Amino acid sequence: MTSPHRPRVLFVDDDAVTRSAVARALVQTFDVTQASDGVEAVELLQKHTFDAIVTDLEMPRMAGNELIAWLEANQPNVAKRVVVMTGGAKHPTQIAWLRAFDAARIVAKPASLGTLVRAIGDAIERGKT
Repeated sequence: MTSPHRPRVLFVDDDAVTRSAVARALVQTFDVTQASDGVEAVELLQKHTFDAIVTDLEMPRMAGNELIAWLEANQPNVAKRVVVMTGGAKHPTQIAWLRAFDAARIVAKPASLGTLVRAIGDAIERGKT
C-alpha cells in the first residue's frame, strides 16, 4: 500500500536478484516500484508518478541512458530526479555517456544502503528546485 508520506521510487534493473534485494532494502524508507528494463519503466512512467528513479545503465531492450533520454524528451521534470546505479559500462557509447553524466548522480555497484538512500534523497531535492 502506498503511503502519502513516503517518496515513491522506481527502481529499474534487469538483474532480478539485484532488483529484489535493493527493493527490499529501500522499502524501509520509500515506496518502491520495480521495473526490469527501460521499456517496462516507460510503461510505468506513463501511468504513475515517481519522486525519484534509480536505474541500471546496461540493460536489454532499453538501457538506462536511453531511459534518461526518453525522460528528457517526455518528462523533463522527472529526468533531473534520476540516479544511475551501475557497475560500469562496456559499450563505447555508454562509456562516453557515463563520463558526460553528472557524477553526483552516479552510484557504483555494489552500493551501501546509506549511499543509495542519500543519492535518492538528493534526487528528490533536485526535483523541488
